[in-house]
Amino acid sequence: MNTIEGAKLLLIEDEFNLGEITKYLLENSGIEVRWETSGEEGLKALKEYSPDIILCDIMMKGIDGYEVLRQIKQKERFTFTPFIFLSAKASPSEIKDGIRMGANDYVVKPFRIENLKETIELRYNQSQELKSYRNKAKKTSSMNNFMVRASHEFNTPLHGIKGCIEFLKNDIDNLNQSEIINLIAMMEYSHQRLERTILNMITAIEVSNNPHEFEINGKTKIDDIINSEYEYLQKKYSRNNEPNIKTEKNIPFVQISEKLANKIIHEIIDNACKFSQIDEEIFISCSFDNKYVCVSISNFGEPFTDENIRSIDMFQQFNRDINEQQGLGLGLYLSKAILTQNHGFLKIFSENGLNTVKLYFPILC
Repeated sequence: MNTIEGAKLLLIEDEFNLGEITKYLLENSGIEVRWETSGEEGLKALKEYSPDIILCDIMMKGIDGYEVLRQIKQKERFTFTPFIFLSAKASPSEIKDGIRMGANDYVVKPFRIENLKETIELRYNQSQELKSYRNKAKKTSSMNNFMVRASHEFNTPLHGIKGCIEFLKNDIDNLNQSEIINLIAMMEYSHQRLERTILNMITAIEVSNNPHEFEINGKTKIDDIINSEYEYLQKKYSRNNEPNIKTEKNIPFVQISEKLANKIIHEIIDNACKFSQIDEEIFISCSFDNKYVCVSISNFGEPFTDENIRSIDMFQQFNRDINEQQGLGLGLYLSKAILTQNHGFLKIFSENGLNTVKLYFPILC
C-alpha cells in the first residue's frame, strides 16, 4: 500500500523542466503537488496552502532555499511538516549546513524518482507519527481539563435546582407568591444552564466526529440575528447600557443555515457578556466585501495571548485561573469549527484593551 497517497506536497523549484517532470511523476504516485517557481511564490502559497511535505530547491533567484527554510521554521503550524532540500549542492559541509538549519533531509540532483519517493515517504511517515503523538497528548490534556470543569458545570445548576426544591418542600406554607415565583425563576435559570452545557457537549462531539453534518447551505440575514441575539443576552446578563451596534446598509444574505448562524453569533456575544464587566460596552459591527460578511464583536477583558489563539480547541477555556467563569470553553471551538465547515473563518486578537472576534460568513452566490 502506498502510504503517501493523498499527501499534499509543496514543490519549490525554479528550473522549469525539472519542476514539471517532478510534479508529473509524484502526482502519478498519488501525491497532490502544488508547484511554485520561486522562493517568494512558495512562501506566499503557504499563507493559504498547508502541505504535508515541502520539497525545495536551494539555488534560486531572489529568496533562496535557505531563507525559505528559515522563514518556515518561524511558523509553528509547520513544526511537524518535513522540509526536504532538492539541490545540486552536494558537498558534505553544504548538506550539514542544511540539516543544521532544520531541514529533515537532502536529495541531490540528478536523482532517481524512486529514491526521491522513498525519502518523501520516510519523512512523511515520521511526521505523521509525531503528529499522532501530539494529538493524543492534546486530547488527554483537553479531557483532563474537561473532567475538572464538567463536575462544576453539572453540579452547580443541579445544586441550585435541588436547593429550590428543598425550600418548596419544607417551607411552601410559609412562602408568599413572590418568593415562590423567584424560586421557580432560579430553577428555570439552572435548568437552562445545564441544558446549554449538555447541548454544547453533544454538538462538540458531533462536530468532531461528523463535521459534514454541519455543512448546511442556507440563506440567512445575519444582521437580523445580531440584533435579536444581543437583545436576548442583554436581558440574560442584566446589562442596561445601550448596545453599540454598527451595521452597513444592504448587508447581503450569507450561505449558512439560520440555525447554525444563530449558534455562532450567540456563542461569541455570550462570551463577550460573560468575560466583561456588566457596565462595560460591547462593540458589534457588521460589514461586507465581495466575498464575506464580517461580524466583529469586541469587549474589554483579559487580553488574548498568542498561546490562547493557537490553542482554540474542545474544552479549552482561556485564562480560566483569572476569569473564574461558568462554561466548558466550547463556544469559540464550536464557532470556529462550524464556520470552517461552511467555508468561512474566524479571527481573534487583542488591541488597545479590546478583545475582538471577527466572524467571516461566505456571501450567498
